[in-house]
Amino acid sequence: MATSTPGVGSGLDVNAIVNQMVAVERQPLQKLQQRATAIQSQVSSWGKLKSQLDTLNTAVTRLATASTWTQSSVSSADATAVSASLATTGAASPGRYSIQVSQLAQEQSLASATLAASSDLRGRLTIELGAFDSASPPGFTPRAGATALQLDFTENPTSLASVRDAINAANAGVRATILNDGAGQRLVLSGSETGQERGFRVSVSDPNAVGSTSLSALAYDGGPSSTMALTRAARNSSFSINGVSLSTSTNTLDGTIDGLRVQLLKAGTTTDLTVETDAAAQKKALEDFVSAYNTLNNQIAADTAYDAAAKKGGPLFGDAGALAVRRALREMIGQSSTASAVMSRLTSLGMDIKREGTISVNATALGNALTRPAEVGKLMAAAGSGTEESKGLAVRLKAAIDPLLANDGLVDNRSESLRERLKRNQSDQDRLSDRVEATRQRLLRVYQSLDGRVAQLNGLGSYVAQQFGNRN
Repeated sequence: MATSTPGVGSGLDVNAIVNQMVAVERQPLQKLQQRATAIQSQVSSWGKLKSQLDTLNTAVTRLATASTWTQSSVSSADATAVSASLATTGAASPGRYSIQVSQLAQEQSLASATLAASSDLRGRLTIELGAFDSASPPGFTPRAGATALQLDFTENPTSLASVRDAINAANAGVRATILNDGAGQRLVLSGSETGQERGFRVSVSDPNAVGSTSLSALAYDGGPSSTMALTRAARNSSFSINGVSLSTSTNTLDGTIDGLRVQLLKAGTTTDLTVETDAAAQKKALEDFVSAYNTLNNQIAADTAYDAAAKKGGPLFGDAGALAVRRALREMIGQSSTASAVMSRLTSLGMDIKREGTISVNATALGNALTRPAEVGKLMAAAGSGTEESKGLAVRLKAAIDPLLANDGLVDNRSESLRERLKRNQSDQDRLSDRVEATRQRLLRVYQSLDGRVAQLNGLGSYVAQQFGNRN
């Protein structure tokens, strides 16, 4: 296939000529690309605005939640003896609680005599859950509703390991393990739960036993005929709180002190628990709100600003939506509430709105306000009695933010509109690129044709000159 190089015949730089003409055709495309860059900047700015608005909404939601202003903190004078944490509600009545631990709750534990590894423990074994009384020998009362565990080992030779595995597989409230003491093996049985009512009795029937040792080595009824030894009796914890004697089946006290989970860890100790209003957490909640608000305010201010020196506006310069968001939030934080009789505005908390729209915090004034958390809670989280003025400031601010972040809210609508404009811009670019390329090809064909004709004329001129030269 023949190839041609534009300009060879005529000496003209055809490619340069075509490129210059195409450059003129490309100017509208370049403007579209510049516009696309600007729209992409707007999309990015609205994305950041949404993220920051969501952060602000999270902070405002915490302020608008009543439990934020009743949450407490708890500390123990000796966490190795008694530890405590807040219940899931995060609220507990402030106070000091003296806890004296006399006895810890524990589970029952039994240990067998030493058995040879070759012992054949055939027979039937029954484990009943219940409570032993204090008689001598002790009586046993099965636990109501509990089903006795019955295991049959009469058919095949049975090792101590097989007994252990069968008990554990049943998951019936008793755990089994084997201890090796050098002379042989011991089976140790332990209750799964602590408490006086959570003991267990082991009965054995071994009519088909063979060998020198039978399953009867694992019997226990609390009396002198027991072949397993009681190493730990099932018992309740005994303790007092501020002088009030109490007892329970566990060492974990849920709700014994309202709003607290208390863990008894060491007997023979007296420890103070102190419950206080968690002013530090409340202060952080307010500071997080101020930080989120200021970040959002500054971002919108920067994106909508105009740089007179550079003669250039920010990505959202003139964007009515962004300005509306900033204006609405600024109006909301400047409003007052009648929910509290002693606090009515953010200024009551030491928060002042500066000229540029940010919030400054007076730490001393904020600390003083937080000595009255109930009033701060009213100012922020009151549900109100019907009028807007009776609602908490955070409640009203959240009501203003939620629609902005809704799926069909201003932020999503504005972002979607910009993305649609970006798609249309790209379609326009594609069409214009195709047109520019078609123009380039057309110009190349024209100049290639012209180049060929010039080449022909040059050849004819050379021929004529040669003929005249021959006559001379």
